Amino acid sequence: MPYVTAVLVAGNGAQYLPATIVALAAQTRRPDRVIAVDAGSSDGSSAILRDRLGADAVVIAVPRSSMTQAATTALRRIEARDDEWFWIIGHDSAPHRRALESLVGAVEVTPSVVIAGPKLMRWDEPETLVGFGESIDEFGRSVRLASSQLDQSQHDDRTDVLAVAAPGSLINATVWRRLEGFDPGLPTVDAGLDLGIRARLAGHRVERVPAARVAASGPVELFGRRGRSPGSRNRIHRSAGLHRRMTFAPLFAVPLLWLTLLPVAVARALWQVLAKRPGLALGELGAGLFAMLDPTGPGARRRIARARTVGWTAIAPLRVRGAAARELVAREVSTDARTADAAVDERERPTFFGSGGAWVALLVTAVAATLYGRLLAAPAVAGGALLPIGDVASLWAQVGVRWRDADGGFLGAADPFSVVLAALGSITWWSPSIAISVLLVLAMPLSAVTAWFAAARFSRTGWAPALAAIAWAAAPMLGSAIAEGQLPAVIAHILLPALVTTSLSAGRSWTRAAIASLLFAVVIACAPILAPALVVLLVALMLSRPAGIGRLLLVPIPAIALAAPLVIQQLGRGAPLALIADPGLPVVRETPQLLDLLVGSPVAGRLGWASLLDTLGFGAVPSLPVAAVLVAPIAVLALLALTVATLWL
Repeated sequence: MPYVTAVLVAGNGAQYLPATIVALAAQTRRPDRVIAVDAGSSDGSSAILRDRLGADAVVIAVPRSSMTQAATTALRRIEARDDEWFWIIGHDSAPHRRALESLVGAVEVTPSVVIAGPKLMRWDEPETLVGFGESIDEFGRSVRLASSQLDQSQHDDRTDVLAVAAPGSLINATVWRRLEGFDPGLPTVDAGLDLGIRARLAGHRVERVPAARVAASGPVELFGRRGRSPGSRNRIHRSAGLHRRMTFAPLFAVPLLWLTLLPVAVARALWQVLAKRPGLALGELGAGLFAMLDPTGPGARRRIARARTVGWTAIAPLRVRGAAARELVAREVSTDARTADAAVDERERPTFFGSGGAWVALLVTAVAATLYGRLLAAPAVAGGALLPIGDVASLWAQVGVRWRDADGGFLGAADPFSVVLAALGSITWWSPSIAISVLLVLAMPLSAVTAWFAAARFSRTGWAPALAAIAWAAAPMLGSAIAEGQLPAVIAHILLPALVTTSLSAGRSWTRAAIASLLFAVVIACAPILAPALVVLLVALMLSRPAGIGRLLLVPIPAIALAAPLVIQQLGRGAPLALIADPGLPVVRETPQLLDLLVGSPVAGRLGWASLLDTLGFGAVPSLPVAAVLVAPIAVLALLALTVATLWL
């Protein structure tokens, strides 16, 4: 008779643990030994384990360990017998009375089976399947063979599978040692899948046992936790998939796969945003970055090589392919998407006045007034790329057709920015220069406000939009544009967050599409060089939302109407590059050096900090460290955007 050691893992599972212990004691074939593992619980689980099983049977694992990590900690401390089997049980995995009897019976009848798995049933719906075997599709994605289905014995005829989930599984101790246990690179999801694949490659069999049932309360990634954000869950699943891909791939393909990790992560993150699942975007980026830095990959490859006795073709029949794979993957993706969307829709979104947005705007306004407030007292603003402007009539006279001084002078199409300038000057029709001065002074707070609302659309916290607003308002590009009088660049900087946010929802509303079209036209008129990027954004939105393609096609029409005369003219003159030239007077500036670019300065001189320090009497202080310290918050924010999976700007 096999000797069975039940490994009961508890991690803040006091809610389920008593029922699970009672279920273990009620087994018709009771385990020969029970070892309990406490993963640093703080809810009384430790006391329950000691009271019910005795202090000698309790092993303390690293706090907040996953179920497989904690089980591995316990199994490394025991002397396993040659005929021993390990039964992995979580605090929320209550086995039915005949579960162990059925599992042991299956491995006794078929000695080649080294891992046997039960039906995982929903804790609160005992007739609903949570999982019953696992596999992979032709692309290496994990697939649950049965989930969220009413158990009608529809899966009982096929017991041979590629792998089974870790909770409730019965594992041969000898094979466990030979395979070197669970992969440390898969602490949560896909641990059982990976172990099953390695067992198959070692020449053994994995079987699911229909007569064995175990009640499970939730996904394995939530073990010991109250919950996880959609982004965090997506990161965990995606990280597991990338780890397996890098581990199972042929050695020659590993460098190529490694080089594609980050570009693919960026593309998938963008797709999640366009698919209205912004909460999953940072999970994609975090998973890609983690996979690039994963230190467990080489060890996992060595473990496979040491135990492998058959080729990958031996497990090919157990993979899910074609329509069946697509159906199963689509079902899981749909379920995960609904969960993520519900979390996004149900969360409390930050409000401008209640979540600190107004305070950020007030702070930035005070800073802007200190830096540029003197402009309000000037009768007109000129210098750099900014020329003095006349009255409203002269501004509108420059719209459409105007005399151009290039190539000896000719009558040609006016720059589209002339329409923007005329409209801006008309706000203060009695003195158009006032509108220019006010805009330059308010550029920083207006940028902060638009960035705050853009970030708040995807955020569940108040501080993330605040950081985004401050970073966008303090961007070196805006400061340089104000200092040089580059009015078009200032306007584009203010409106760009609003344009992106409005475009994301333009496919659902004609009103939003109309607003997006106006913003699109203004931004293109102010910064023509952004046209290719914005066109790519629109195309991606059309591909992701075919139902809203009619509204999205409206967005570029005003910009096309404004720019068409100039485009035709410049193409006819053989000067296509002139179409992406910045509007306004050209500004002659010193080419920035590498150190300037590293501290975020688009111009030479560390954004003027050298001259400012000299003016203040600190000429001996190096300007580079000062500029670097001031740019550090923006750099930290950029790193957080790549590494923190639970946040979205």
